[in-house]
Amino acid sequence: FFEFLRVRSPFTVDPLDCNANTGADERRLERRRQHISFGKGTAEYQAYLAQVPKEERNPLDEAHAITPRPESDCSKREWDRQVQRWRKLLELYWSAAGDVQGRAEARRQRTDREAAAVVVQVSGWLDATPPGFCTMDLYHRLTIVLTTSPTPSNPSTELLEYTLASLDRVPGLAQCRILIVCDCPHVSSTEAFKLGRVKTEQAERYAEYVRRLQQRCERCEGAFAAKQVAVLHLGRRQGFGYALKAALQYVDTPYVMPVQHDRTFLMAFDLPRVLRVMDAMPTVVKYVGLPTRTTLNYAAKVKGRLNIDPSEHSLQVDADMRLVPLFMWFDTTHICQTEHYRDYVFTSGCIKPGNFIEDTFGTKQQEEIKQRGWEAFWPYGSFLLEDTSWEGQRIVAHMDGRHFTGLNGSRRPYL
Repeated sequence: FFEFLRVRSPFTVDPLDCNANTGADERRLERRRQHISFGKGTAEYQAYLAQVPKEERNPLDEAHAITPRPESDCSKREWDRQVQRWRKLLELYWSAAGDVQGRAEARRQRTDREAAAVVVQVSGWLDATPPGFCTMDLYHRLTIVLTTSPTPSNPSTELLEYTLASLDRVPGLAQCRILIVCDCPHVSSTEAFKLGRVKTEQAERYAEYVRRLQQRCERCEGAFAAKQVAVLHLGRRQGFGYALKAALQYVDTPYVMPVQHDRTFLMAFDLPRVLRVMDAMPTVVKYVGLPTRTTLNYAAKVKGRLNIDPSEHSLQVDADMRLVPLFMWFDTTHICQTEHYRDYVFTSGCIKPGNFIEDTFGTKQQEEIKQRGWEAFWPYGSFLLEDTSWEGQRIVAHMDGRHFTGLNGSRRPYL
């Protein structure tokens, strides 16, 4: 359905030639060993160990999930195929392990107990029937997690509904399940919206705002119409990072798209194609960020600041579209492997309740890349989507939530 052009990689000289790399490439071996180590640390591999001990494995048996050899002389593309097939076989053994609550429940149990404890109410699509037609079956491929918290415009729902309506600008996106996560504010004598601190009066306005969201969700009114929306209400202040972590308990799609309530879509992009790229390179492309004002001309900006050229390892999808390595884990709208969030981002130990992910995990990523260069980049797997047909336009815009008083009354609707 599309063709990758030749791309430089840290593993091989030529990814289209399985015999091109014949030397002892220690960096390539280290990357591949990390992939295998990651796979062996999953619940799927433990289920496979329990069912097929090492002494009983047969390399000639196609049903056995034989671990790929990092030393094998093959291209990065072939290595990715081997790892992907291995992981899929492991998932089959996990599915057959006999968990009476099913695979989806097993995934939810992997979320930390403190994240589960803050959920006080869920209303919406959890028991809904999927729509009859979905582009590329996006309903089962991608879940949108839309986070919201107090703003001066509460109890009006206009800001969030404008963002929700903007999903219609991206073909197929409105067919995905949408989980709105309402963080809980901390009542204080002073207000600091970014920190989640509000006065009593503002807390009451926010409670009314959450009630209105739940009501519009149940009645499918306004921007909620013709969408599969659920509202998740948290009982304690979590901040963006842990609000997303709590939401992942209810995500059973392979990909998740975090969206903040003041980040709207301005124009379309080819969502099915992006997911196909991520499907084809699961051990390389784990996060795809969408262009914002901050990331326009990103390669030129970061080359001067970090003295590293992201274009060295850009992935050229076709004549127009490419993925540029992104050295900062931005919270703004992006697509990410759900398991990458669960097993890598939230196990890093640097994200605490109240934190933004980019302020902690993203800063850690940038510092590691400064110190160790490309070696530190690949485990993160974060890329920025670029397309020459956009002519430097951004896909996502940042609404001025702090001064938002309605689309007609705001001084500057976009930052």
